[in-house]
Amino acid sequence: MDKIETSLINSISSDSLKDIVLDSAEVSLDQFLNDGLLKDIPVFGILYKTYKTAIGIRDAFFLKKLLKFLTQLKDIPTEKRLAFVNNIESESGEKIKTGQKILIIIEQLDDIDKATIIGNLFCATINEQIKYEAFLRLSTMVQKAFLPDLLKLKDSSTVTSTDTREHLFNVGLLSVKITEDRGAKMALFGSDDNKPGPLIFSYEKNNWAYLLSQHGFSAST
Repeated sequence: MDKIETSLINSISSDSLKDIVLDSAEVSLDQFLNDGLLKDIPVFGILYKTYKTAIGIRDAFFLKKLLKFLTQLKDIPTEKRLAFVNNIESESGEKIKTGQKILIIIEQLDDIDKATIIGNLFCATINEQIKYEAFLRLSTMVQKAFLPDLLKLKDSSTVTSTDTREHLFNVGLLSVKITEDRGAKMALFGSDDNKPGPLIFSYEKNNWAYLLSQHGFSAST
């Protein structure tokens, strides 16, 4: 039997993905066990054989996240997904390594909506809009982030909450900008430009935040 890591990569190129209509947030455990379409997708076929008739809460949550991730890929033409998988297969050992990394990322997510973001980022990877290494780095940031703070990057060019700014800085999505407070300098020293003025520390979205905003969010997140 194929390893789950390999079956996940095979699932990425599966023609059955385009027919997924289930909402992973609403799907029942019985559907995971009995839905014929899901069993046609390699990774779910293996998991079906593993779980048979019983799924624990943790297992069900993982399955829902996995389905959410794969659902984001369904609109990419099968041929393009297959080309991506074939490229991975051409490099010795990369198929298993890639599958392992994606499974670990998905397993560690604390919210189903994060699986949507990760799926969107992987779509951008398949479409060669971002590098695979960028996908891994952004996925790590998403995994560590508090989802409500993360979503504030979707619609706003600036983040106003101090707690949110500090959190997003800590996960790597904001950078600190240091500027001279020229107004305070003038008040202190007049027009003497040779003396350093007080510094202002502010947070601003960095390139990772812009990549996430551009490729990670969709109408469903």
